[in-house]
Amino acid sequence: GSITLDDSSAEAATGNLAMTAGQRILLTKTDDGIDNLDAGSTLTAGSGNLALNAGSGIQLDSASSGIASGSVAANTTVGDLTIIDESSLTATDGNMNLDAGNDVVVTNGSNATASGDMTMTAGQNVTVQNGSQATAKGGLTANAKAGDLKVDSGSGLTATEGNMNLDAGNDVVVISGSTATANGDMAMNAGQDVTVQYGSQATAKGDLTANAKTGDLKVDSGSGLTATEGNMNLDAGNDVVVISGSTATANGDMKMTAGQSVTVQYGSQATAKEDLTANAKAGDLKVDSGSGMTATEGNMNLDAGNDIVVISGSTATANGDMTMTAGQNVTVQYGSQATAKEDLTANAKTGDLKVDSGSELTATEGNMNLDAGNGVEVADSRLTAGDGMTVDAVEAGITL
Repeated sequence: GSITLDDSSAEAATGNLAMTAGQRILLTKTDDGIDNLDAGSTLTAGSGNLALNAGSGIQLDSASSGIASGSVAANTTVGDLTIIDESSLTATDGNMNLDAGNDVVVTNGSNATASGDMTMTAGQNVTVQNGSQATAKGGLTANAKAGDLKVDSGSGLTATEGNMNLDAGNDVVVISGSTATANGDMAMNAGQDVTVQYGSQATAKGDLTANAKTGDLKVDSGSGLTATEGNMNLDAGNDVVVISGSTATANGDMKMTAGQSVTVQYGSQATAKEDLTANAKAGDLKVDSGSGMTATEGNMNLDAGNDIVVISGSTATANGDMTMTAGQNVTVQYGSQATAKEDLTANAKTGDLKVDSGSELTATEGNMNLDAGNGVEVADSRLTAGDGMTVDAVEAGITL
């Protein structure tokens, strides 16, 4: 059968507290028409662990709570595990394991908190939304096996002293002013898309890795990805996109790899303190509309199966060498700049290399080598090399 606590409490003052139901476990408070969120039902393991096991669902609602001085484990074989309406689960001196056959949901101002590690595992979706928080002092792992992992509407996932691993069979989504924060490394792996959007932030003190296996990796609308003391690796089966005033920032190296295109656009920035490598395997690499790619103390390598385009007041800047290699065309246009402190090499393998409309290519202290399978055209623009310069057009002419 089911176990229901309605405006009630159960406490094990000196040991563990365990509840097992063949169907549901429900902690609630019946609406009395006065103040339904004043306090719901409570479970307390005063000096031990709290274990909840149900066959078809666990729900804490109406400001209900479960607290253990040790660890907390909640498992429902099928159905949802839901913490809703300012309710909470807390492991004050232990780990937390939340497991559901269907969804794990923390919503409407609710909290899941562990002083150790936290694991959230769902057969379908993991959702933290509407001003809710899931916080682990140690590591935090969340896995939405066949669905989406979503942090939404001013909510957060936090590993205050550990690593964070976020996995989803479909999408990993951090949106609408939400955060994912790890004091160690962070890994986001999605079977389809990874999206950080609408003023949201994903931040790791160590390395940050995001992989959208068959879809797009998008940082959009004033959002950011940050590796404050580590490297960043962004990988997508389709496109890697940083747009609309967003940022990707690494204190070490940055790699951006897309099966199709890499785009930094509309006032956005991709910045690595060390080396920056971007590869649009079968598409275009585009820096557009007042955006920038920067390697502040390292080299930059830009590769595209089709075109490399730096246009409309945008920049590509490396404190070391810069290499731009395109299967077709390389274009720096409309008041844009590509600048390397050392050598700058640009190769448009089968197409044109074009610098025009008040743009610049600069190798401040090094050599410049420009190659095109077709033609090289520089119009109303400037080429500057601190040392030597070589320009080679295989099929067509060189126009300066």
